Amino acid sequence: MLDRKDIYQRPNHYKQELSKKVTDKGQLEANIESIVMFCNEIAGFEQQIQEYNRKKNEISTLVKQKKITPDEAREQAAAIGDIAPIEAGVRDLRARLTQVLLGIPNLPLPDTPVGGKEVNVVLRQHGSKPEFDFETQDHVQLAESLGLIDYERGRKLSGKGFPVYTERGAYLQRAIIQHCIDYHHANGYKLLAIPHILNQECGTGAGQFPKFADGVFHVARGSHEEMEKFLIPTAETAIANLYSGEMLSRDQLPIKHFAESSCFRNERASHADERGIARTSEFKKVEMFQIVHPDTSLQTLDEMIGDVEQLVQGLGLHYQVSRLGTLDCSASMQATYDVEVWVPSMGIYKEVSSASLAGDYQARRTNTKFKDVDGKKKYPHFLNASGLAVPRVFMAILEQGQQKDGSVVLPSALRQYMYDNEIIEPIT
Repeated sequence: MLDRKDIYQRPNHYKQELSKKVTDKGQLEANIESIVMFCNEIAGFEQQIQEYNRKKNEISTLVKQKKITPDEAREQAAAIGDIAPIEAGVRDLRARLTQVLLGIPNLPLPDTPVGGKEVNVVLRQHGSKPEFDFETQDHVQLAESLGLIDYERGRKLSGKGFPVYTERGAYLQRAIIQHCIDYHHANGYKLLAIPHILNQECGTGAGQFPKFADGVFHVARGSHEEMEKFLIPTAETAIANLYSGEMLSRDQLPIKHFAESSCFRNERASHADERGIARTSEFKKVEMFQIVHPDTSLQTLDEMIGDVEQLVQGLGLHYQVSRLGTLDCSASMQATYDVEVWVPSMGIYKEVSSASLAGDYQARRTNTKFKDVDGKKKYPHFLNASGLAVPRVFMAILEQGQQKDGSVVLPSALRQYMYDNEIIEPIT
């Protein structure tokens, strides 16, 4: 959430910068004007409350000084009027102001490319695209011939988008996860085991609600919003709320967490053209998350991108790093960098990690603060990165590592988790 006081003081600045992240300029204009209007009305009511309290205090002082009697004090207090309607009005205005603020995206960093996917910038590539002197297979064909994934039985259990990883496929999925866990542990991240069912506040705090509330699976709905629960779409949603309402100390920063979780996304229907595990309704992912001092957040973002690259390089995969345009970044983020692996059958790169800086946007929404060395209370900066999204890494391993006989050579980093097998042979 953005700073309402700063918006009030610099509305035109926010209109200009936020126009880079929204397509509905008219709605943006209306929202900024609403914030200014609410702030003015709240300020007017607060002045009335202050004046009411001043008069009440004067009456109390006169009673203590015995300059008026208690009966006279009651008469004067009655003449001031009832403050309750004004206080109720302030509460209502603040609630309406908060709802508007919750729907406004984060400001992009000044050097973020303006636009959608068409302005995304490829910063670098690692390694070379694998070349094959035989007719290749896609990951769906390979997974079936190698006996790694059972799509039909998954559909029987849960519907389309819920594959069953079988035996060696299940081990390979676990191997990718363990590869990530070992790396993050060695680099000072603290492992969390988080709930897979979250409350409404978590979606709001992470900045995914209200805009993307339809993109999750709701598992409980009541007559009140606070009774709603949903399946976790990413571990970021949980970790961003871990310290909500808390006051951290400067010495606690940076806080470095990571978690392995299932992720549930209600988006399969909008991507029906993507086969296999390119996009599923449930998948495994390892997520990195840092809470840092504002002065170090840009440096931390570079470090987290480097962590992701080390993970992918450790698997021997060809990939590229792209900086996303303002319209391609999520609403909560100031900047996002995608690490994308090459998928030969598609002839394109697919994202396996988004490393993003939220600035103080999520900290404000979750009311997470820290006390700096100067004693001032401040909002820390939040950052997250997938490290890694398992299905697309799985895809890339199969397609980039396939051999002429239909087998797949496993990355050396994963063989220790695959009972020292170097190759997955087709089922005979």
